[in-house]
Amino acid sequence: MRIRIPIKDYDSLRTEIRRRAHRGEWNTWETIEVGTKTKVERLVHVPKDDDQYKDIQLKLVNPTADDIKANILYLDIIPIVVVGSKLTESQRKEKKAIVLGRFSEILNRYFPKIMGYRVILKEK
Repeated sequence: MRIRIPIKDYDSLRTEIRRRAHRGEWNTWETIEVGTKTKVERLVHVPKDDDQYKDIQLKLVNPTADDIKANILYLDIIPIVVVGSKLTESQRKEKKAIVLGRFSEILNRYFPKIMGYRVILKEK
């Protein structure tokens, strides 16, 4: 499951999303640092007094090297489950879908220059 945003300047979009979340521009989203060797920022959905989505993080991913060579440019937003989460498989799918849907609301409202995006529910 993922959101794929076709965009030439994917680095700029990724940076702006992280910056705006980090600054607290969206009151239900923030960034966290993860990783041991290389620190990376991921987004988490944190509504006030509600930690039910704490097990889901959004990973912002650039196109693969092969896609860049083929000039297929995009930014992927991928929900991942936190390691050690006690969610069942059904709960994981449901919460990933909810968090991804809530983030699509951010894209619709705060990024009017994006010409569209695709929600990919299942990988091939």
